[in-house]
Amino acid sequence: MLNDDGELEKLEEYNGEDIGIPDIPEQIIYMQVRLFHLACKQWHKPVRECARFFKEHGLFQIIYDLWDGFHIQGDDACMKDIENILKRNGVEYESKE
Repeated sequence: MLNDDGELEKLEEYNGEDIGIPDIPEQIIYMQVRLFHLACKQWHKPVRECARFFKEHGLFQIIYDLWDGFHIQGDDACMKDIENILKRNGVEYESKE
């Protein structure tokens, strides 16, 4: 959730451990997972490698930031947008096309 300053609040604890995970609305998490799965499949990357790629290039944050537009598109259209962002940033990825 966003706090009064418009910043993401972090979950304080999970079983007594500070986990520092932003409290993100469920619908955004579902989209992040769907697009992550689709990227693994389309880019022919194993899950672990794809997770590192997403983290390195901030793709989960990009999906969060673009949620307002992404949630009205299909997953394939969202993937095209992500691929275009990567191309603009000079990032290579493996694609089925």
